[in-house]
Amino acid sequence: MEPALSPEHAEALRNREALLSEYAELEERHSQLLYHEKPRIEREYLQKVGRHKLELFEVRTEVYRLKRKVELIRTAMNRAEPVQMKEINRILEAEMYQQYQELKLRAEKLEKALVPDNRSLDDEEAQDLREIYYKLVKKLHPDLNPDLSPALSALWHQVVQSYKAGDLEKLRMLEIVFDASGSRHDSPSLLDDIKEHNARVANAIIKMIKALEDILREFPFNIAEFLDNEEWVIEENNSTLNQISKTMDEKKYYMELLNELIKSANEQ
Repeated sequence: MEPALSPEHAEALRNREALLSEYAELEERHSQLLYHEKPRIEREYLQKVGRHKLELFEVRTEVYRLKRKVELIRTAMNRAEPVQMKEINRILEAEMYQQYQELKLRAEKLEKALVPDNRSLDDEEAQDLREIYYKLVKKLHPDLNPDLSPALSALWHQVVQSYKAGDLEKLRMLEIVFDASGSRHDSPSLLDDIKEHNARVANAIIKMIKALEDILREFPFNIAEFLDNEEWVIEENNSTLNQISKTMDEKKYYMELLNELIKSANEQ
């Protein structure tokens, strides 16, 4: 017969289970926000205001290129050097590589957002997904189980990727694999070890709560409540259109200035 646990030992074990459950709930909420709610809100945002936002970014990129071209031509002229347009264009392509990549990425996101999404889970399937993930978090999350074997670490990576993709069938399969393997990460049994484990999980909970608070203050969560407000959407689009108009005026100014500089350079 195993010796009876002291009240302190029994309390520590109860605390361990409570802390593990709390962390698993927070981790599931964190993953739900990042992998499911955030893409959904971003998709809705792009559908409602994304076209004009992309157009504004594109025009601003064009204006920046014109301004830099003017600067490079003026630098050459001030130095009494020949204006080498091929070299200037090469410099601009190199300097603006990141902006062009960002423009491409934004265009791809908008295009994807405008395509109907037929992969969404129904409410029952979404609940199953969350419950299985919650269970496997407690068993496999590295913050709760720092001494996982390489095999279990690899399994956890697959769990995260399946949850991120909303792949319920694969997550169910991974749950079966975990249960059938007999793999278990031994929980601490000595009182001092349990207390140390509980302190580590409690600290992880504090960090996770802070991470959740930070996420909810960031885009797109900070504008999510406005997306169902038609007046806000109209105002946002009108504001963006106004910025596009002003930026187009700026673009026109720099194009005229650039033409004058090129003409002047050719006359030298």
